[in-house]
Amino acid sequence: MTTGSGFALVEQKLSGGKRLSGRYAVWRGQEYDVGAVDRERARVPIYFYGPEPAGMGFERDGRHPDQRWPWWSRWVPVDEIEKAYKVSSRGVWREAEFFIHAMNSNGEINIEGPTRQYGEQKPISWWLGLPGFASSDFRRAEGWVPLSEVTDVSEVITEMKM
Repeated sequence: MTTGSGFALVEQKLSGGKRLSGRYAVWRGQEYDVGAVDRERARVPIYFYGPEPAGMGFERDGRHPDQRWPWWSRWVPVDEIEKAYKVSSRGVWREAEFFIHAMNSNGEINIEGPTRQYGEQKPISWWLGLPGFASSDFRRAEGWVPLSEVTDVSEVITEMKM
């Protein structure tokens, strides 16, 4: 599972149909999460979350307790991918912009940042003093926050070559 940072995800979509940060591909008219290309075999793994697909060659990848349904995956020839792109989703929480990586069954999202400051400048130590926040380096903090506290959710889409 490649979307976000490998956290258990409940859904791929945020409010307004926006996606979590990750890599996506369109295969047979449907959007899927996509993994790294196997260049030797000219194929790429695609993933989705939901009930068992019928007759499409997907295999069960497992399930986390936070998930209602399991993840499914299959390898697809690179030349069958209609479109591939990377999504960078962001939202504003406590006056700063953060990347949005994952969502859990408690209505919380995993955020990392701040990407830049809004209003008053806050040092990284301020974010690290919040419950559930850890440092991924000296300039960024990461943690889980209620989606209801995040505003101005947006996504930036960058096309990728397979």
